Amino acid sequence: MAQAADSYARSIALQPTSARSYYSMGKILYQAGQLGQAIAAQQAALRLDPGYAYAHNDLGNALYAAKGRADEVHISLYIYISISICLEYTYICICMYIYIYIYI
Repeated sequence: MAQAADSYARSIALQPTSARSYYSMGKILYQAGQLGQAIAAQQAALRLDPGYAYAHNDLGNALYAAKGRADEVHISLYIYISISICLEYTYICICMYIYIYIYI
């Protein structure tokens, strides 16, 4: 996983305006349990491309995992649902949103 993170860090250094590079880095950081850095990477991806549906989804997941950030989770997942073109992921996201809304 460290090797993948290094690759994405180089990608970001070479293309600092690549939302996909920040998104991918965020996924790796999330999987490594580095939630604060994962959130920052997804937020960077969204600053570069506010319509990046998967970054909204992954930001919502990281915020949920970080706990205590329910309002931000609601916003991120709502935006993801609003712009997503992938029905399977949208269904999963709707279920997560309902769960978060009811239990948080």
